[in-house]
Amino acid sequence: MNTGLALAALALLFAAYAIGWCRLARRSASAVAPWRPLAAAGGLATFGLALASPLAEAAHQRFAAHMLQHVLMMMLAVPLVLSSDPFAALVWALPRQGRAAVGRLLTRAAPLRRLATFLVAPTVAWVLSASVVWLWHVPALYDLALENEIWHVVEHGAFVM
Repeated sequence: MNTGLALAALALLFAAYAIGWCRLARRSASAVAPWRPLAAAGGLATFGLALASPLAEAAHQRFAAHMLQHVLMMMLAVPLVLSSDPFAALVWALPRQGRAAVGRLLTRAAPLRRLATFLVAPTVAWVLSASVVWLWHVPALYDLALENEIWHVVEHGAFVM
């Protein structure tokens, strides 16, 4: 993965998160926990460590570094980012019309809301997560991800979703 692109994307995500969090805090200080931006920053910094540091280069050469990269993303970065309540902050980073559009998509009756509710149920989420990890470690797919940068990015995206 292009290091500069990874760092730019992470910086952009944190900027959007910070804008949304500040808007939420202005609206209702009691609605936002002050530790959440630290969790977001820690999670995104962990992604930066995994994707745009010497570890990322070592991951192309050494199996242990490659696995450490995956563990950092799946077991540290993702939980930190999710604990920061990113969805609310990112929605509030949008302009008013964008927030309204997202709100319409996520009303209780909306199919997208029902799908999201199903996918984040603990059992479903665990089965999907375990299946993705297992699938990407099938030798043919693992080799494909090592040999092709686009597939490597797809693999990392699948681990994070």
